[in-house]
Amino acid sequence: FWSAGYQSITQALTKQNIQVIERNSEEDASKQLEQIKDCITQQVDGIIIIPVDGESVIPIIAEANKANIPIGVFNRPPADTNQNPALVVVANNEAIAQETVDYMAQEAQKLGRKVTPLVMVGDLADPNAGGRKQGCDNVIAKYPDLFNTPVEVATKWDAATGRAGLENALAANPDVDFIFTSSDFLYPQIQSVLEPLGKWKPIGDPAHVILGGLDGDSTACGLMKDKFVDATG
Repeated sequence: FWSAGYQSITQALTKQNIQVIERNSEEDASKQLEQIKDCITQQVDGIIIIPVDGESVIPIIAEANKANIPIGVFNRPPADTNQNPALVVVANNEAIAQETVDYMAQEAQKLGRKVTPLVMVGDLADPNAGGRKQGCDNVIAKYPDLFNTPVEVATKWDAATGRAGLENALAANPDVDFIFTSSDFLYPQIQSVLEPLGKWKPIGDPAHVILGGLDGDSTACGLMKDKFVDATG
């Protein structure tokens, strides 16, 4: 997704004979701010940014506004744009997650019993993660007779953290039979934890854990074709 977004942006600009200056902050918010200040010093005509997180981009937008340089934010919205406006292009993460989990809930209803949901939460400093969690929470609240108390696992968008958290959560809650991952990139970790427990089973198997996530990456799509994953947003 990020690669496709990057290509779309840069190719569209190049076709319009716009010179593109590229900087990679390597997920370092301080470095990203310094890079933007450097671009402002070069008197660029506009800035398109994929921010490290929703908070650190606020002073970056302020710097661009102060220099009267238009700034667009792609797919990681600022936590606040009231003081400093920016063009923001972003998916409605809450709506996408809600639609996905609602489908999963309808599949769970076919079991004729309550299920125990587990939510793998992204880094809540990222507004995308907050939206995805809220969408999932909305559905759990919508079906009070279907869901037991949800279990939450903080992943920080990190595979090792997510895997360790999932292992601990399943050890404490072995009845979990419904998992929503805030990002599909965590499926290899989910499989590595469920498989030894005998819970990595295809749809239709009595031991199948209802699985869904958000992103629609190639791994998730492959697992849907193989009938291990129920839904992706």
